[in-house]
Amino acid sequence: MDEKKIGNKLKNTGLLQPFIKLTKLGFGGRMGRGTQYISWIHEDDFVSVIEAAIEREDFTGTIHCSSSFPITNACFMKALRTSLKKSFGLPNPAFLIQVGSIFVRTEPELILTGRRVVSNVLEAKGIRFGYPKIEEALQDLVR
Repeated sequence: MDEKKIGNKLKNTGLLQPFIKLTKLGFGGRMGRGTQYISWIHEDDFVSVIEAAIEREDFTGTIHCSSSFPITNACFMKALRTSLKKSFGLPNPAFLIQVGSIFVRTEPELILTGRRVVSNVLEAKGIRFGYPKIEEALQDLVR
C-alpha cells in the first residue's frame, strides 16, 4: 500500500472521526460540562516529535506529546464546528455520553474528565509545532 493510501486511510479513522460525525449530525455542542480539558496534538507534529526523539540523543525519559495550548471541551467543539462550517451544535449531557459510549465501545470518562498536559520537555528542547493552535490543526485535518 503506498503512502498516500495509508494517509487517506488514517484520516478516516482515529479519535477525531466520531466528533466529526456527531458535529455533522448537529450534536457538536459541548460534551458534559464542557469545562474538562483536552490535551491534543496534530498528527504531523506528533510524527515530528517521534522523529526528534529517535534522532536526538538529548531526548530521554517520558515525553508528553501534546500541544502547548490545551483547551476545554467546549472550545474544542466550537473550533470543530467552525472548521466544518456548522453554526450550531446541540450539547451532549453526561448521561448521553455514558449511553453512547456503550455503542462505540469506549469509556465515558475519556470524554467527561479531562487532562491538561503541557510538555515542558518539548519546549525546553526547542521543538516548534507546525500546528500549535487547535483552529489551525482542525482546518488541516478536516479538509
